[in-house]
Amino acid sequence: MTRLPIALACVLAACGGEDTSARAQAPSAGGGASSHVRDFCGAPDEARIRAAHPELPRCGDRAYTYLQAQVGGHPLLAIAHGADPCCTDTGGMDLGAHVYVDGRSWSGMDPILLPSPPADASEAMAWLQAELMRLLVVRPAVDAAAVRASWSDAARALERHALGLERTAAGWRLRAASVEREQERGIDCRSLVIFEAELSGTRVTTRRVATYGAGEARGAPCPGDPLP
Repeated sequence: MTRLPIALACVLAACGGEDTSARAQAPSAGGGASSHVRDFCGAPDEARIRAAHPELPRCGDRAYTYLQAQVGGHPLLAIAHGADPCCTDTGGMDLGAHVYVDGRSWSGMDPILLPSPPADASEAMAWLQAELMRLLVVRPAVDAAAVRASWSDAARALERHALGLERTAAGWRLRAASVEREQERGIDCRSLVIFEAELSGTRVTTRRVATYGAGEARGAPCPGDPLP
């Protein structure tokens, strides 16, 4: 059983307005960078990272991801985890995120700031995905085919929003998706949320572009716009 991260909606409300009229644009040259986000629990890097950062909570039965990259010569590590429905009342098993720059913890209240703009698409992808993870997007997906494979009913919604990285006049823009599911007594909800994160020089801004929902929660429609 997985839960929709209610805290995610609260955090993202501060990121900017939602634009449900957005339509897909073909990524410009400079896109095509691969996602840096990987599953953390059981990864070859897990033991090393936990040794350096013992404050990280245990895995439990939840989504738990990490990203590590060099951006402008600075080591960047981002870790995000969902809430474990087994024991959220015991502490340490809630939704959360951890960002480290040059090995030091980055304040969760501030956008990630590095000294210089990204050198290439790969660095831009890492920076922007890490920023979404900081905002509790545990798995910012940029592969539309993979999202469709996990939820075929979302195909038409994904056609409206071209996922991936693109070069802009000011820097870089990343469009990513998050798919969540909540299942418990009387509730069976799925959500597809589309996010945009932009880099202008070294300034990062984020916004929620659209939220789609499907299913029922105790007889009422689940939150979000209906899937097209």
